[in-house]
Amino acid sequence: MNSVAFALIEDTDEHLTDAGDEEDTALHRIEYKVNLILQMMGQMMQSGSILPARTKLQLSADEIAWYCPAAIIDQEYQVTLYLSEDYRLPINMIAQVIKIESGWCHARIKYHRAEEQMTWERWVFRQHRRHIALARTQANI
Repeated sequence: MNSVAFALIEDTDEHLTDAGDEEDTALHRIEYKVNLILQMMGQMMQSGSILPARTKLQLSADEIAWYCPAAIIDQEYQVTLYLSEDYRLPINMIAQVIKIESGWCHARIKYHRAEEQMTWERWVFRQHRRHIALARTQANI
């Protein structure tokens, strides 16, 4: 998966918790963020600015589902997700189709590294919590 895109969806700076003093840690955080912005800008310039059409998805920590009646069970597909219109950086993942119901293709996400899986799980959980909070707010209006 795209390391820059994953860094953008990750809210924590766990990788920057050195045993050094606070000034060094702050400098490392600034340097990390500048490098991330430079990488992001480079990828955005290379990839162009046209996004694919929006598609409804169902996401979980280990599965993704989208409407694709032509999908084949047990087949692996490369899925490219643009999680933000602002960043326009894709997250590429491999997903293996496990079932098709009413045209909806349900696939298990295959992670390359444990860090990708942990980052993805945290992001999906945060999105779920935001959705619940928004629904509660709208119900109280």
